[in-house]
Amino acid sequence: MTHKKIEFSGEFPTAIFNGNKELMQHLWLNLLGNAVKYTPTGGEIFVEVVPKKETIIVTIADTGEGMNQDTMAHLFNPYYQSDTSHTRQ
Repeated sequence: MTHKKIEFSGEFPTAIFNGNKELMQHLWLNLLGNAVKYTPTGGEIFVEVVPKKETIIVTIADTGEGMNQDTMAHLFNPYYQSDTSHTRQ
């Protein structure tokens, strides 16, 4: 196992969410896992939680290369992978 030495920081004020705990855990693990996977060694990941009146805004930013236009066009396709080097059969 290699260590990427990624700096992680964030702002996490108290926020109350009423919803499916398991689905939200799955969401956060996927988003943070992708941030770690695509952030280069020595990079940074920042998470910000902003509670609003009826919603919570969560921002996850990293110093990875980002998504190209083709990947962004398929963003909500659950089976699309732009980086096929991680594909399993």
